[in-house]
Amino acid sequence: MFDWQAAAAATPHVFVGVLNDAVLLHKNVVVFRHCDKVDAALLVPDAKHSWVRPPRRLWRLDGVVRTVDVWITEPKPWSGTSSHVTLMLQLAHVLQSNVQWKGLPIRLVRVCDDGNDESAEHLIHVASELRIALHPTHALLLPMPGGGAAAAAVEINRLVRDHSRDAALVVMPLADPTVSQPDEFAATIEVLTNGLPPTMMVWSADGESVITTCI
Repeated sequence: MFDWQAAAAATPHVFVGVLNDAVLLHKNVVVFRHCDKVDAALLVPDAKHSWVRPPRRLWRLDGVVRTVDVWITEPKPWSGTSSHVTLMLQLAHVLQSNVQWKGLPIRLVRVCDDGNDESAEHLIHVASELRIALHPTHALLLPMPGGGAAAAAVEINRLVRDHSRDAALVVMPLADPTVSQPDEFAATIEVLTNGLPPTMMVWSADGESVITTCI
């Protein structure tokens, strides 16, 4: 995981080449963007109190609840068996096993077509299969933006900025890097993550979802 802009030699071609190699080797991939925005208190435990409970200030600040927001942005109808979605939820669940992150609620946000028969109850059910107790107010359905791929990336970025501005972490699917040119792929990541909170973009190597709490 690295930012190709951090070093002169790490061009988009180098960055996407690394991702392509990982995908072709059937490896899971996580691209972490804006890691400099992560609250330091989530990374450095309080030696005096962290073993008792996570500090409340981490998940509530000035009346604002900090969350871990998992975004499902696949345009096609979704049955809950997507390996990418499962891995994203599993990673969020693993984060909650850390005492510093335990107090941060997980939200599941589905971007879908207006004609889709998706329901908030479906999102809650999928989360429950991974032993994630999703509060009804943390299962959100938002309309899928129209237009081409470039316009959709801009609109999805706008949705995430509007609805996850206070999130401690945003988790999103990573597109297949092998199906587009390196410059185009890198530019799309820039558009999708521009101005967002700390963001993990996840690619699952599994063709099918495997529901498990052992990861």
